Amino acid sequence: MARNWKLGLAAVIAVAAIGGIGFSAFTSNAYIVGNVSSGSINLEWTPTGSAAVQVTNASYDLCTATVTQSTLYVNVSNLAPGDSCTLPSSDGVYLTNTGSIPASVTYSVSETNPGCFWALDTLPGGTFTVNPGATLPAGGIEVAVGLYAGVGNTCAGQSDTITFTEPGVAGV
Repeated sequence: MARNWKLGLAAVIAVAAIGGIGFSAFTSNAYIVGNVSSGSINLEWTPTGSAAVQVTNASYDLCTATVTQSTLYVNVSNLAPGDSCTLPSSDGVYLTNTGSIPASVTYSVSETNPGCFWALDTLPGGTFTVNPGATLPAGGIEVAVGLYAGVGNTCAGQSDTITFTEPGVAGV
């Protein structure tokens, strides 16, 4: 009997050595693979180039407009009280989002000499959304700048920098 017992123990040890001591471990792997990419916001003034400017009141005012992708320049000089210059919406200058995600735009206007000069535009005030591929405003932007009519000589030789700011951030 001792011999059978030793043979049985040898068989158990052989099985344990080949297949593991009384247990088998099976492993399997599962993977999740995803691609992630970020979008972009790219606010541009379009189209670029020179734009026609209408002069109101005096023919000696010097008014020009230039559009680059990042800046809309309206240059005005030699104004008399009551004079103004307008970049009309019919010129079709737009703020366009050429990026791939919506831009939340907070719009503001600032002036360095608001007592003498004024500025108007047709962009919506406050915060608005420009979707990818969209342009605002629908009919084109109109910008007008001028010298107040009742300022007399108090604004002679003065200048003003009027900044229309449209910072865009991701989101709606």
